Amino acid sequence: MKKLPLFCLLVFISLTIELIAEVEIKYWKPQDFTEDDRVDSIMIDKEKAFLLATNKKNLGKQVVNLYILDIKDALSPKVLGKFTWSGTSNYFNHPCKMEYFQEHLYIVPAGSYQTEIFVFDVADVSHVKMVTKLPLFMKQAPIHYVEFPLSVTIESNRLFVQLTRGFSIWDLATPSQPKILHELDNMTFLAAKGNKVLSVQGGSSNIHALDLTKNMQLPPSFDLMNKKNNGWTLDYLRQSDKHVLFTTKVRGEKAPQLQLLDLDFKVLSTSGFPTLALKVVSWEWASDLRAGCLTDKHMLIQTGNSLDIYSLSTDNKEKPKHLANIKKDPYLSDFSLQGDFAFFCSSNLGLGIAKGW
Repeated sequence: MKKLPLFCLLVFISLTIELIAEVEIKYWKPQDFTEDDRVDSIMIDKEKAFLLATNKKNLGKQVVNLYILDIKDALSPKVLGKFTWSGTSNYFNHPCKMEYFQEHLYIVPAGSYQTEIFVFDVADVSHVKMVTKLPLFMKQAPIHYVEFPLSVTIESNRLFVQLTRGFSIWDLATPSQPKILHELDNMTFLAAKGNKVLSVQGGSSNIHALDLTKNMQLPPSFDLMNKKNNGWTLDYLRQSDKHVLFTTKVRGEKAPQLQLLDLDFKVLSTSGFPTLALKVVSWEWASDLRAGCLTDKHMLIQTGNSLDIYSLSTDNKEKPKHLANIKKDPYLSDFSLQGDFAFFCSSNLGLGIAKGW
C-alpha cells in the first residue's frame, strides 16, 4: 500500500475539520409570545435590534408588534420597549425593510393600492411613538397589486426607498417629518454616496451617477454588461459602508452573477466628457439565490432555504470562501449581520442568533 506524504494527511485533516464544523445557534422569543405569534423582520443598529412580529391567527386585523432589543449580549437579547398597533391594510407579515436614523425608525411594509412608509420616534424606548405614515409615489396613480419593498437605505441625511416600480428619495433634515425630493419610476437604486446616486434605468445595463445637486441628470454612466445586453435583470441586495451587493441575470442563462461594487467610485473627465469609474467584481452563483447582506468582512447569502456565511472577496479570480452553513429553514423570512453574529427570523422558531464561523 502506497503511503501518503505527511503534508497530504495534514491537508486532509484540516479540510475535514472545516467541513464538519458547526455554527452555534440559539433561538429567542419575547416572553409574551404565544404559539400563534411569529417574527417576520429584523433590523440591527450596533447594540440595538428592531424586531417586527405578527400573529398568524389575526391576519385580518393585522396586529403588529415592534420590539426594541438590547443586543450587547447578542445571545441573550433583552426587550427594552414594545409598541403595538392594528388595523393597518399593509402586509407586515411579509419581510419589511427598516432603517434607523437619529432616534427614528423607518419601516416600509408590502402594500396594495398605496404603499406607505411608517415613521417611529424611538428616542424613549419605553414610550415608542408612531409619528406619521406617508404614502410612497404620491404623484403616481394607485396600484392594483401587492407591491413589495426591495430596499431602504440612508445616506447623507437622505432616505432611499426602492419599490417594485421604482425608487423615491426623501430629505431627513427633520427626521420625524421626511420630505419627498424625487420619485423615479422604472429605476433601480444601487447605492448612494454623498450627493451621487448610482442607479440603473429599466431595460438598460448602464449604471448612472445621478447628481442630487444638478436636477438628477443621467450622465455619466458605466456599462455593466460591456454592451452585451440582450435582456437582463438586476436585484439590489444590501449596501455596507464600503460596498454594494447585488445580482444580475442575463436572459437565457440559468445562473445569476453575484456582484460586489466598491463605493469608492469616481467621476472622471475623458476628452471633455464625464465618465464613471467603478470597480465591480462578480462571481457565478447558484440559480436559486434569493437574498443577501454584508459587512466589511463577511457576506450572508440565502440560496433556496439555506443561509450561508462567506468571507468577503474583492477579487474576480477568487470566489468568496464558504465559511459555514447557518441554517436550512423553509420558514426563513429575514436576516442581518452584525459583527461576529448572524440574526435571522424563523417564523416557527423565533429569532435565531448564530456565531462560530
